[in-house]
Amino acid sequence: PSNSCRAGWLKTPKGWEPVPIANSERWIVAKFLSKREYSGVDETGDPVYFKPEMRVIIFPKSVTTDRGVEVKKKEREEGPDVTIRIKNPYRNYTEYLKKNYARGGWYESLREDKRRKDLAWTLVEIKVEKLTWGGKKRLVAGIFHHPDGDFVVQFEVLETTYKKLKRDVYGCLKSFRFIPRKGSLGKTTTEGTVNLVDEKKLSPAERKKRRRERQEQAFRRSVEKLPSGWNSFTYKEFFVLHDTDRKYAKKVAARAAAVRAWLDKSFSYLGDEYVRPMIIRVCKSSDEAASYSDTSSDAWFNSESEIVTYEDKSSGARSWSFESVVRGVIRAWFYDKNPDLYIAIPAWVEYGLLQYLGTATLKGNRLCFKPDDWEKDRLREAEKAGQLKSIEELAKMTWGTYRFEYQAQSAQLFRYLFDGPGRGLKGAKSFLKDYLLTLRDVVEEKEKERKAKEKEKGKDDKPKTEEEEDEAFRKRREALRKEEQELLEEVFRRAFQGWKKSTWETMERSFRKYIG
Repeated sequence: PSNSCRAGWLKTPKGWEPVPIANSERWIVAKFLSKREYSGVDETGDPVYFKPEMRVIIFPKSVTTDRGVEVKKKEREEGPDVTIRIKNPYRNYTEYLKKNYARGGWYESLREDKRRKDLAWTLVEIKVEKLTWGGKKRLVAGIFHHPDGDFVVQFEVLETTYKKLKRDVYGCLKSFRFIPRKGSLGKTTTEGTVNLVDEKKLSPAERKKRRRERQEQAFRRSVEKLPSGWNSFTYKEFFVLHDTDRKYAKKVAARAAAVRAWLDKSFSYLGDEYVRPMIIRVCKSSDEAASYSDTSSDAWFNSESEIVTYEDKSSGARSWSFESVVRGVIRAWFYDKNPDLYIAIPAWVEYGLLQYLGTATLKGNRLCFKPDDWEKDRLREAEKAGQLKSIEELAKMTWGTYRFEYQAQSAQLFRYLFDGPGRGLKGAKSFLKDYLLTLRDVVEEKEKERKAKEKEKGKDDKPKTEEEEDEAFRKRREALRKEEQELLEEVFRRAFQGWKKSTWETMERSFRKYIG
């Protein structure tokens, strides 16, 4: 029932369990979730459900007063080796909340300075009443002042259940005390040191070695930080962390491994670029998965390197949690195989693959593909409404024009190409390969043009931290989205410029017959 945090000690409420902390987190040092889920109502009177959460956040004065970024650069043959020490921006708890709390509009309803013997602390209560997600909430925080910095113990509960939990919340805050120790509070909780190398300047063997080492290091750090009740194991090219039973976690890993093997085989023409081992974290509940993924805004959480899901036995092999793992594997695989292609993947490919692979069942080590009821219903509705799309229409559809209801048709195109008549039909059997390889080439050409223009302007916007690297990646994807229609038109023209009209007509008739 108790937890040791740095130089502080407190007694957690009975029946609350620890939640792991992401490797990149620099402020939150502990999280706990109530085993019990409480119910309430939202503004419309509809029922809402929420598991109260407690988190401990530390603001060391050695960091909050020392802001900025320190950069050290060492030249190497393959490019500069840059090490960055990040000094984060939050000065105190209030500033932290303003930049991190996004579940609704909030205001301080209470702030009182208190003292218990030689312990000075501040009690803060915050009401979350506007634009709330999942009902009105209340935050109750104790800010414990120490010469080294502030230790914050924060509770989040539903407003309608606050009275029931008030005794436990205040009991925990009143139990907090500092533990005498030597030395001062270090900076490790709020500093990040990252080492950046331009992977494109490395050889394939060097990229493989670097990716493997970085992922293994991330896995080791995760294992070292696991709270009680969590375990780990490796399964083929996957590192698995779980607090579910091992059998269920292994089932998740087996499904992920089968999807990865299918991608390796089906898209082997995309090259031999190494795809790193993937980390899968299997939480026992959706609340725990959400709490784990809710990091501070300056924490670098890359969904392409860690897949987070939860146990959902009620829906069987086609549950949403299984589908989320498939989505993560697809994205991580394409991200490593070819980043330039990944940022330009059109909606019909991503959603079609997700539906096609996400609804597959595993028999032994083999995936069995069969559409689910949702897909069949959407197809019937689209046909009845005259909304079935042609292959050309799907292939030219941008993220802005694509609609979720087209996912069933996109999945049917994959079924047609891999399992249906498209496997042996002239044109159709090379359609996807020609499309993706041309897309890759066009995007790489545009990226070279962009870099050449920036070089002419003398602009140097190379990322200096992993956060900036991630942000630059998003901006590149956003820029491509703005010119996506033009891009897809060019890809389609170049990929199929040698096709005869009769080839298209035969393929379209065959596809329409297949989905009809």
